[in-house]
This record gives sequence, C-alpha cells and structure tokens, in this order.
Amino acid sequence: MLHMTRRSIVSVVALVVVAAACGSDSDKSSTTDGSASGFDLSGGAVFSGTFATGPGVGPGEISFVLDESGERIVRAVINPALDSFACPTGVLISGGGITGTYTPGIVIIDGSFDNGDWNGVFDSSTEAHGKYSLQDSFDCPYEVAWTATLG
Repeated sequence: MLHMTRRSIVSVVALVVVAAACGSDSDKSSTTDGSASGFDLSGGAVFSGTFATGPGVGPGEISFVLDESGERIVRAVINPALDSFACPTGVLISGGGITGTYTPGIVIIDGSFDNGDWNGVFDSSTEAHGKYSLQDSFDCPYEVAWTATLG
C-alpha cells in the first residue's frame, strides 16, 4: 500500500500546478512580429494594392513599407479615391486619403496592425487586407476595404 504524508501530497499537487501554469514554448503564440501567424515578414518590404470599388469609392491606391526588421510599418500612402461618396450621415465626400511616415512605426503583432485610421491583417508574407476608416478624416462612420500584395 502506498503511504503518503500530507506534506508529500501538498508537494505533488504544487508541482502539478506549477507545471501546468508554465506550459510549453509551443503554447506561446504572441510575438511582436508576423511570425506568430506562421510566416516572417521581410524587412523593407513594400506592399501595394487598391481599395474595393463601390459607388463613389475606388479603386484608389494603398501602399506601405515595413521597417528593416519587418515588425513595423514606417511609411504609407492611402487614397481610396472618393468621388462624391455618399456617407451614411448624408454628406458627399470627394478626395481624401493620407500619406504618412511613422516613427517608430505601426507595430505588427501576430500578423495584424491597427493605427486607428487604418488596420490590416497579413494573410501571408506576400498578401494583406484591411480597412480604412473615414471617421477621423471626414467625420463619416464608414470603412472602405483594401487589399495589397508584396510589390
């Protein structure tokens, strides 16, 4: 018959709890770059593409550049080519877009990013998609979709 003291039972339980809390390295999926999505983003990569077309939108252009490590977006040109776009608030919008340099850059976490005005997800190391919000630039509660590929 197995004989265990109260002290040894507590020790075994504590060891099991510590082991479960620690987990393994394969359980950890949060990093500061695109590698958590199963791919690495190339440093200095340039992505470019267009906006989804619709009444008063597009095709426009989007392009952005990654930093040397591939972990941040450091430059972007975003122009959805609005031409008498009917905002849900009733206002017609034309023109617009943003061009920016970001220091230290828009961080890419687990293959995605969000800068408030625009956000996106890297589907692979060569493709991305996301949305550009018209709220800050035009006080319009609407987002236009974009897609981009490594250029």
